[in-house]
Amino acid sequence: LTWALLAKRLSGKYAVAAVDLRGHGESSRDGAMSFAIEELTRDAVAVWAHLFGAARPPTVVLGHSLGGAVAIHASSLEGIPSLAATVVIDVVEGTAMQSLPYMLQVINRRPKAFDSVQHFVKYAYSSGLTKNFEAARVSAASQVMPGGASSSTSGSSKEEKEGGFVWVTDLTKTEPYWKGWYSGLSKRFLGVPVPKLLLLAGTDRLDKDLTIGQMQGKFQMKVLPAGHAIHEDEPDKFCEALDGFLTRFRIA
Repeated sequence: LTWALLAKRLSGKYAVAAVDLRGHGESSRDGAMSFAIEELTRDAVAVWAHLFGAARPPTVVLGHSLGGAVAIHASSLEGIPSLAATVVIDVVEGTAMQSLPYMLQVINRRPKAFDSVQHFVKYAYSSGLTKNFEAARVSAASQVMPGGASSSTSGSSKEEKEGGFVWVTDLTKTEPYWKGWYSGLSKRFLGVPVPKLLLLAGTDRLDKDLTIGQMQGKFQMKVLPAGHAIHEDEPDKFCEALDGFLTRFRIA
């Protein structure tokens, strides 16, 4: 549902399929599942094959943050033969790798539980998780769940026993996979064999490989002043940038 505002604006012109990665949203939350980038990529390609494999329409793979890493790994003509473009939102190998040592601190500072969905919405907006109140309201249902529900990670925490709402995905349990998500990502992105668009919240996020690649014209880049969740914070500006990119390469 973090794609809801974007899908609403694009669905009149494009067929949009927004996927919950394993352990996220309404997808399976088996605590023993692997979150390795190879598994996440296979999931994404399998969804494409199920929905579009027979018709093979021109396909644009788009992902944000971890989803951006999955989009890059999935962007091969072997997995998606009709791949037309790849769009990645605010994920850069250099910045991500530098941030990993601090991620547990960031995660542990978040509330473990919320009294209500409304409480989560207020937290998401006030903390900057998204700067768009409508996006916070829409995506809440995919990010938190009643404390008594079965989580992919939480087991029987105090918060679950006492009720309220807890995070759907316990990101601390994905820590063993973090480095694998982002290692080698910039070179892999530059090697994607179709037009590429990188949307960033700031130019300081570019690492060395991407800086050189951008100077060589190997991908298009657009900076939109927003938070990390650009597509939620600025859906209208995002759609304008995306539509302009697709029109330029005659994918629209």
